[in-house]
Amino acid sequence: NRKNGKKLAGINEDEVTQDDREEKRKCSKEAGKKGNKIRVGRPTPAVVLGKTQVSPEAMKAIDAFVTSVCATGVDGLRKEFAQLKDYAPSNFNHDQCKANESKNRYKDVVCLDATRVVLTLNVPPESDYIHASWVKMEGIDKVFIAAQGPLDETISDFWRMVYQEEVRTILMLTKTVEDTKIKCAQYWPLKSGAYQTYGCMFINNKKANCNELQVENDDKFIISTIEVLPEGCSNSILVKLIQMTDWPDRGVPNSGMSVLRLLKRILPVSKPK
Repeated sequence: NRKNGKKLAGINEDEVTQDDREEKRKCSKEAGKKGNKIRVGRPTPAVVLGKTQVSPEAMKAIDAFVTSVCATGVDGLRKEFAQLKDYAPSNFNHDQCKANESKNRYKDVVCLDATRVVLTLNVPPESDYIHASWVKMEGIDKVFIAAQGPLDETISDFWRMVYQEEVRTILMLTKTVEDTKIKCAQYWPLKSGAYQTYGCMFINNKKANCNELQVENDDKFIISTIEVLPEGCSNSILVKLIQMTDWPDRGVPNSGMSVLRLLKRILPVSKPK
């Protein structure tokens, strides 16, 4: 394996591997002065890519995937992609999704009964349905919710879910309007210090003071701190709303750096102060 023309090798506890020969010479020279023995460049069972250690099993899986893709070819991949539309897994029941068509933004994006978020706040009189699903990944402690951009009539449902599940970070990957088409309802007050009521939910875009900047803007992100409070309740929660503004509809960001910056922003986030 190579990266930027340099060999990548594994590192054991008793072994140090440098990325280029110059560093190896320096390392060996320095070690000779100190009387230390350093073994360089011996292959190990794993490969280190930056800070990520890739197991032999993973490397085999990657090689097999690349080989399969090359054998399938572009036309074959297009056929496979087209077939995905007709694929229906065994647990594909979505009765609640069909029963609440007016609350779904897209007809071809369904919400499965097995993984949907079931609302309990203010139910009844309100419905327990929202087009949102639990996303759990093996090996990751955090649990995520994937939700559609709220419609005007589902804004209250969205904030009920946020409060009910004690969501602390909302990651929004769309603009509200793109190419004159509405992609998502304006489900929070835009101005800092403004507040609005959606159904039974009170939403406040927290005003910044001289010691605390609550709204941060740059060319890729708009970040706000939102206070969420149900009607008749005295305990509000604070939510960090991060809107990524350069992810185009039916496309991907021009640069992967914006995604890395996004990860850097959301990984340390816990409860806003």
